[in-house]
Amino acid sequence: MTDHLGTVRDLVNNAGAIVNHIDYSAFGTILAQTDTSMGDRIGFTGREIDNGTQLYYYRARFYNSSMGRFISMDPISFAGHQTNLYTYVANSPTITTDPTGLLTLKEFATLAKTLAIDTFAYITNNPASFLVGCWAVLYYTLVFRFNVQRLDAFGGSGAVCTGLTVAIQGGFGRA
Repeated sequence: MTDHLGTVRDLVNNAGAIVNHIDYSAFGTILAQTDTSMGDRIGFTGREIDNGTQLYYYRARFYNSSMGRFISMDPISFAGHQTNLYTYVANSPTITTDPTGLLTLKEFATLAKTLAIDTFAYITNNPASFLVGCWAVLYYTLVFRFNVQRLDAFGGSGAVCTGLTVAIQGGFGRA
C-alpha cells in the first residue's frame, strides 16, 4: 500500500493483513519497519532501491535519501529549474515527486501541457506537415521554452521523442 507520493508504506499478505509497515524520513530514509525480512525493492516514491548502496534509482540518476539529494548533476542542467543541480524536488519532498530524476511531477505536467498547446497551434496552422511539425514543435518547446540544452538527456542522441514519451510516462504513471 502506498501514500500520496507512491511511497510503499505497507506490505500485505494474500489475506490483506499488513506484514510490514515502513516509516520514512521526509527525504526517504527508512526510519523503522516492522519486519526487515519482508523488504521490497520498491520504496520511497515508488522507486527501486539498490540494497547494496541504499540508493534509489530514478531512471536518469541515483538519489541518496540520507543526504536528500541526487548523487550526480541534473542531466538537463538548469532546464530542471533548480539552481543546485543535485537538489531533489526543490527540497519539497512531502508534496511532490521526481519520477525520472529530471523534473518534478508539476514540471512534467507543465511541459506536457505546453507541448500539447504548441503542437495544436502548429497543426492548426500547418495541417499538411504534421510529422515535420511534431519534431519542430518538440524541439522548439524543449529548447526555447524550457531551455533544455542537451536533448540527449531525454533518452539518448536521436531519441528525443521516445525519451520524452518515457519521461512523461514516468511522470504520469509507471514507465
